[in-house]
Amino acid sequence: DEMRGNDLWFADQLAELRSACRRTVTFVIAREHSARLEAALREIGVGFHLRPAGTSTVYGRQHASLLLHSTGFSRTWYVERLPGLELDPGWLFGLLPPGLRVALSWHATPLPSAWVVGYLQRQLVSMRASRLQNEGSDPALAAAVPAAEGLQRKLATSQEKAFHVSIYLTVSAPTMQQLELGATRIDTASRAALSRLEPCTFRMLDGYLATLPVGVDRLRRKRVLDTSALATMLPWSHAELRQIGGLTVGTNRATGCPVTFDPFDHTRYANANIAVFGHSGAGKTYLLSALAMAALGCGVQVFLIDPEHEYGRLATLLGGVDVQLALGSGHALNVLDLRPSDHHDEAWLGPAAADAVDLCSIICGGLDEPERALIEAAVRSAYRDRIQPVLRDVAERLPSSSRAAVILGRWVQGSLGQMFSSPTNIDLEAPIVAFGMRELRDEMVAPVHFLLAEALWTRIKRKERRRMLVVDELGLLFEDPTIRRFVVSLARRIRKYQGSLMFATQNPGDLLSSESGSVVATNPAIAFFGAQRPGEAAKLQRTFHLSQRQRSFLESARRGEFLLSAGPDRLSIEVKAPPWQEDVIRRARGAARPPPRNGRLTSARAASPSLPHLSSRRSPVGASARSIRSPFGCSNLALRSAVDRQHAFAQPVRDGVLPTHEARRAGQPFRSGLREDGGR
Repeated sequence: DEMRGNDLWFADQLAELRSACRRTVTFVIAREHSARLEAALREIGVGFHLRPAGTSTVYGRQHASLLLHSTGFSRTWYVERLPGLELDPGWLFGLLPPGLRVALSWHATPLPSAWVVGYLQRQLVSMRASRLQNEGSDPALAAAVPAAEGLQRKLATSQEKAFHVSIYLTVSAPTMQQLELGATRIDTASRAALSRLEPCTFRMLDGYLATLPVGVDRLRRKRVLDTSALATMLPWSHAELRQIGGLTVGTNRATGCPVTFDPFDHTRYANANIAVFGHSGAGKTYLLSALAMAALGCGVQVFLIDPEHEYGRLATLLGGVDVQLALGSGHALNVLDLRPSDHHDEAWLGPAAADAVDLCSIICGGLDEPERALIEAAVRSAYRDRIQPVLRDVAERLPSSSRAAVILGRWVQGSLGQMFSSPTNIDLEAPIVAFGMRELRDEMVAPVHFLLAEALWTRIKRKERRRMLVVDELGLLFEDPTIRRFVVSLARRIRKYQGSLMFATQNPGDLLSSESGSVVATNPAIAFFGAQRPGEAAKLQRTFHLSQRQRSFLESARRGEFLLSAGPDRLSIEVKAPPWQEDVIRRARGAARPPPRNGRLTSARAASPSLPHLSSRRSPVGASARSIRSPFGCSNLALRSAVDRQHAFAQPVRDGVLPTHEARRAGQPFRSGLREDGGR
């Protein structure tokens, strides 16, 4: 409950940041057309509520460049020039800087197609005459002629409809100074969007009224637009995803609002599976850790299959179990007790014996039918004679001269026997269990994968609670057919058992190149696409039908930036974990680093260049505790960078500020330390 409460508090804090845009969309329409609008909004899945027309009166004083009213100061612009030849969806949002109180409105009136075609014909005659009269080339005129011809052709063939459209933008602020700062940001945003805004000089009241939800346009700064251009101005081009009670993953890069989703909402998503794609350094480990901890806070049991043993310390800090699957680790998985039950009847004994036979077949490199029958008889005999049988009891009941007995004899004694022929000593009911496979020998990979698959699948099928299986670097594990079959089956069936499969891979091509890999890669209803190389981005574009803009985002994304595809929604996000999760991740990563070595201080060469000077100055107001990195867990030290063979001396830090040069010279000498990269 405490974890979940912290996650919800963090999402609320993100929503209150100044960088978060809170958007309200209002439609003003004649009453006789409201039913059609309501039906259209329901069809595209947009929720709404009806509000009667307002009757309030606007009081204020109009100046040449602003309007003073009861809530502060306002300034209004109208759009004089649209950006470029083609309008991209959502281009209007580029005119709305975050952190400002902005009202943007556009007024559209349909026009008769015949009248617009005639109007365009007259305009074309005038423009062509101007081109013939003026020998010099006018770039604006040269671009306007083909645009007008194309619009006329589409209107004449009923491919488009024409509208008179006017666009207004009002920024409001409580003080004059804040209004000027906001106006500067609006002007900068318009230039960045390649459009031109003109202030409603001496008509600020009319401009202010044009941006109120009353449907009044006294300025009538109109231009002719077709249906395609008008559609780019609809306010739903940037998807928002905030499901109540969902997992918090970060913020929407377009609006700054928090992003939360509930993968177990089967009314919205086909399944609860999650895919994470991104090359090395894209932030996959951070994202997987954050999602696993968020799911843990919702009461979901988490299993982690970790080829590089990166999550072991994380599981321990969260009250879970770190299982290092390696010789001499002391951990054991007994194939004969993977199916715990109080009733040892034939319905239970048959599948349990089949599991043991399959494991022996993997260990022995395959079994023929007589050998399988021999081993199954030995397994059934061991169950009858022993309360808690192990694989050694099966090997002892095989003929000593048989091939299976000779091979199994090596796997039931020594270090191998400690893992494969001992009672299971792993708490598989812990809230989070991480299986580290970094030290796993090649000959042990297939048997261990089989044991894990059977143990996890047995628990997932119980349906007693929600469970999530996290598989990191799935492309590497897919080389083994045992785990490949298990993951493919799990991707198709886990939804029925209230479970979720979450995997990550840095080479999507490894999965998409095979049929089974394509099944797993395209099955999840939720996918995170991180930074990709151009070749991998092209494969993802073809497979998941990404747009050219989305592909370009993948090729230029920075660490922690992902394209989230969740059901019908696609939005670019920046992953941000709650503070408690970041603290756990930082502690887990710090524990994974090798401890610093003790070394003696050696003298520096006389010809070495001097250390760079660090100026002492006040830290900015509101600076976070991460402004100065804590070396080796010491919160009050900062290291000066070393040059050549000179030393990096630790200096005390107070309030995030280094001491002055005089204070350092007058102070006591400090003991030399080692940098995190091992240098002295």
